[in-house]
Amino acid sequence: MGIGGIDPQQAKRGFVIASASMLAVFAAGAAPIPLYSVYQQTIGLTDLQINATMFLYLLGIMAVLLFAGRLSDALGRKPVALASLALALAGCLLFAVAANPSWVLAARLVQGISCGLAMSALSSLAIEYAVIARHGTWGSTITGCGCLVGIMIGSLGCGMLTSVISPIQAVYWITAGILLVLALAVVTVPETVSQRRSPASTIRPSLFVPKGAGRLFFMAAAAYVSTWGVGGFFQSYSAPIATEALHANGTLLASAILACAMATSALSGPLCAHIAAPRALKAGILAFLASCLMMTASLAVAATVPFLASCAFFSLTMGVCLSSSLRILLAESSAEDTSALVSSINLVGYFGCTIISCGSGMLVGTLSFPQVFVVLTLVSTVATLAIVTALHAGRTVRVAHNG
Repeated sequence: MGIGGIDPQQAKRGFVIASASMLAVFAAGAAPIPLYSVYQQTIGLTDLQINATMFLYLLGIMAVLLFAGRLSDALGRKPVALASLALALAGCLLFAVAANPSWVLAARLVQGISCGLAMSALSSLAIEYAVIARHGTWGSTITGCGCLVGIMIGSLGCGMLTSVISPIQAVYWITAGILLVLALAVVTVPETVSQRRSPASTIRPSLFVPKGAGRLFFMAAAAYVSTWGVGGFFQSYSAPIATEALHANGTLLASAILACAMATSALSGPLCAHIAAPRALKAGILAFLASCLMMTASLAVAATVPFLASCAFFSLTMGVCLSSSLRILLAESSAEDTSALVSSINLVGYFGCTIISCGSGMLVGTLSFPQVFVVLTLVSTVATLAIVTALHAGRTVRVAHNG
């Protein structure tokens, strides 16, 4: 039996529900993005307010991860997971009835808080269920890549739905219905936290690094920041890349670029299930650098098919880097510190990738997209050298065979 008497079959079911819930929360957070132009025309949303929506969304995520990353240690995983789903649903309802830009701004803040809670509670649930089910890489994969895959599902799903149904509010009602079903499913899964901390000890600014694992946390942070930084750039600029650099018309190629840059990351778990985490991280970060070089080269000559292939390869390497670096960290921490560890590495990853994404975004217009990718490749080179050096320097990482 597992944690609190949970057997492996219960854990497998719980993992599926927790993973689907995490994907749905981030899909809900991404659904409004393709509709901002509609809000500009209907309720007068300005470019400055669109920028403010991203700030409020990230503010909500990082505030939760910084101040309440361990809240589920006090209240339990399920209550916080349900709160995440409830807030995601509330965000959808706010967008569905938005009558002016203030409603949109409020909805994005609510969605950010929801995603922050998901990255803490739902990620921890997925990891703990995966360990009980004896498939540890499942948990590290969904924790590292779930937010990116969810964002892809939400943005592409919104684009597909709005092309066949109207009005646009129907997208939010459908998403809200999915979130409600998943919330009811979460009620039925077993709780994984048996010994709870006091709420006062969990609601405070904190960054948890396992004792004696500073080198490992640094490597994981470098992997998260560098890969998420490139992935975040695709979320903002997949459409301009398609039209300006690859000379495409319509939205099909833009959707394909975003899908290729996100979707294959989910394959990293099965791919690395039987490979020691340090070895997987070294191979993954070197392959990640190679993918950046491939994307830069294919974009420079406007080669669409090679660029799509290199985007898919990048996504796979991103998944390997994220899941393997998280496996290394989890091997160095106790089960009761899972929530704090996941929240901390996600906080560092989000903060760092936000800086990279904003910095590279500022270069758009001044540099061509191939030139921007040269800059991203240079950043990736620094991260790769740092990780490879850390893996070989001093006392190396203990081999993580679990999962």
